Amino acid sequence: MNNPTGIPIRNIFYMLSYAYRSLKIEDESSYSTETFKNLTELYTELLIISTTKIVKRGMWKEYREVKEDSTFIRGKIDIGETMGVSNTLKHKIAVQYDELTENNLLNQILKSALLKLAIHGDTGTEHRKKLRNLLVFFTGVEEITLNSELWSHIRFTNQNMFYQLPIDLCQYLYEGLLVGEDGYSHNQQAIKDEQQLSSLFEKFVFNFYRKETDYKVYRPQINWDTAGGYSEGLPVMKTDVVLKKGANTLIIDTKFYQQNMTSFNEKSSLKHLSGNMYQIFSYLENYNEKEEETVSGLLLYAKTNTAVQPNNSYMIKGKNIRIETLDLSLDFHKMEEQLLEMAERSLK
Repeated sequence: MNNPTGIPIRNIFYMLSYAYRSLKIEDESSYSTETFKNLTELYTELLIISTTKIVKRGMWKEYREVKEDSTFIRGKIDIGETMGVSNTLKHKIAVQYDELTENNLLNQILKSALLKLAIHGDTGTEHRKKLRNLLVFFTGVEEITLNSELWSHIRFTNQNMFYQLPIDLCQYLYEGLLVGEDGYSHNQQAIKDEQQLSSLFEKFVFNFYRKETDYKVYRPQINWDTAGGYSEGLPVMKTDVVLKKGANTLIIDTKFYQQNMTSFNEKSSLKHLSGNMYQIFSYLENYNEKEEETVSGLLLYAKTNTAVQPNNSYMIKGKNIRIETLDLSLDFHKMEEQLLEMAERSLK
């Protein structure tokens, strides 16, 4: 898993530290981010650190139904199975009970990813040793076959939220490294990397404003302003970030693409991506604006390597829409200043 975006590894670490509560910027003091050659090495190190914290804290346990033949009563008795020939001859009863166990999906994903990484050819010697040391604590957890559908079955709660970072890292590593063994092309992998960084960019921006400002920071769902009738077929308008200060509201839609502008041919001028413009305009048009409230929109791109970057402001049907870019290759303190200035322009 390379880093074709040119974003410094240190900045990706800082973005992760804002995106996930369980990762603190102080954790960087235990190693140097400059020693990592690529995202794979960084993600593997962070997976080891976060999993070590889980082991020290105590692994998450869930109740799981167990059915077995026993010589003593535990839980409920299955009369039908107990009266069967096999159990009658063995003088056993069939019982059902709930057992609190570490052998659940969260730990199964962790163990399976750790095992894969421990034998992967791109994993360094030091990381292999640390991974094997961690696997000792997973002896009571089953290994499962990793696939892209597994993560859709995960539901985090306040009690197991400390698993979110390592589980997401497992997904990043699976999609970026482990699944490559199954024949992903270079282009497919580039798309996966972009999707991962896009998700991280959105989480980073949201949590940055929540932590570093006094604005109200939330991500509401905006309802379509329909005049009754059938509306179930309309797409959901789930915002990325909404900032509110007094009577001013700023709706931010984050975007992370290799190209953030387009042209029909080499001779035509660069245009904003139409789908993104329609999206932010739809948010503003359908937002339930209160009396004396001023609502504006910000289409926020991660800066790319192309020469021309979007930096424009438009007033469309009375709605102010700004398109700006955040340079993720800058010193992180400069990035902080940029984000604060972008919000201040609309919320002052």
